[in-house]
Amino acid sequence: MKKANTRHLTQNRWFIIAACVVIVLALIRQPSLKTLWPVFGWYQWQQLKSSVQADQKLTAQQLWQFREFYSRGKISLFSNQKFDIPNQISTNFSLPTDFQPYLIFESKKTLSLEGFSSTAEINSLINQKISADSSVVSSLPTTQIWQSKNDNVAYIVVSYSIPEAAQANGYLYFDLRAENFAQSVQGKQWLILTIVKL
Repeated sequence: MKKANTRHLTQNRWFIIAACVVIVLALIRQPSLKTLWPVFGWYQWQQLKSSVQADQKLTAQQLWQFREFYSRGKISLFSNQKFDIPNQISTNFSLPTDFQPYLIFESKKTLSLEGFSSTAEINSLINQKISADSSVVSSLPTTQIWQSKNDNVAYIVVSYSIPEAAQANGYLYFDLRAENFAQSVQGKQWLILTIVKL
């Protein structure tokens, strides 16, 4: 009887160990939990820079994925709650006069403002403060990425067509189904202004 109990305990121990290993591996592989480790954030940033330099573009999906996995946050829609444009955005970027905010993404390490404008030229959106204190990581017709000289902040400015942006932004995708909304943004560009703490 004692021998049978020992064998049973040994089998249970291996089952418990195997279950713990599977759970730990699942947790490590989970993107939302990876944000808890600073090394993963730095890796995400390096991967984004490399991808943009290799592909010579930054898709809306890539930016949304980077932002979400780099530092999980919350989204506030301008249509649901009116908000002032955060000071960090207005002091670091020169917003076009016709800019219409649509949403804001906020997390511990990321602040991102998205909206519409008839301005497709993104070079004019980079404030002199950024250009004086930072170096260019990538300069493309629709994407500007700057990194501060002390490597602790990055600035991302991207311009997309409305259909391109709607591929990554589910809120926009569904709003475009309303004819009045679709007409109001016709001929405009989707701008994303992002500040990332590295």
